[in-house]
Amino acid sequence: MTATAGLPLADTSDMLAVHAVFRNAFNDVPNLIAPVGDADGARVAVVVDYYGTVLELLRHHHNGEDELMTPRLLARIPEQADAIARIANQHTDVHDGLGEAEDSLVTWRGAPTAATRERVVTAVAALESVVVPHLDQEEHEILPLAASCINAAEWGELPAHAMKSYAGDKPWLVLGLVAEQMKPEHRATMEEHMPPPLHEFWLGPGKTLFADFMATLRNP
Repeated sequence: MTATAGLPLADTSDMLAVHAVFRNAFNDVPNLIAPVGDADGARVAVVVDYYGTVLELLRHHHNGEDELMTPRLLARIPEQADAIARIANQHTDVHDGLGEAEDSLVTWRGAPTAATRERVVTAVAALESVVVPHLDQEEHEILPLAASCINAAEWGELPAHAMKSYAGDKPWLVLGLVAEQMKPEHRATMEEHMPPPLHEFWLGPGKTLFADFMATLRNP
């Protein structure tokens, strides 16, 4: 196993907060998607913004793992290559499901009907069936390996990669969804390592925008 230059090893438990964002979105389908009335375009827009942001985060989260985490694990723990590759390769099935779920959201926003809503419910359920087992395996098998050979600075590249890749207009929603799942110490570390403009925005209007959006989402 390659040494990590004497730097502190990563605390990989913060990834559980990111995974919780995805788990919560799947669990909330009966409360957030299923009850939306036909032709309720305003409500559809809010729900689609939420799920679209979560799905984009999932895509960039996995891309970051593919680019930054998996190659390091394979290089540093070659004796675990089979397990590392097996779980990393599950991203292909996840990304296939992501495409269908994202397409269904676009269709629902453009034509909010019972049929298009049910397509979203079906697509998100199919995605959940591959994502949740993957998250379980990653948490039980991969995170302990990462904690043994990836240093804190390298681990910090993962959230930075996701935020740089995010192309939506609601970065504050990504930050807020992850932050509300974090332990206080992880939240403080996240804020400490934000680029100054993003940190200033988050502590200013960002937190308010997030709170207002989530209030509308959760209390229609």
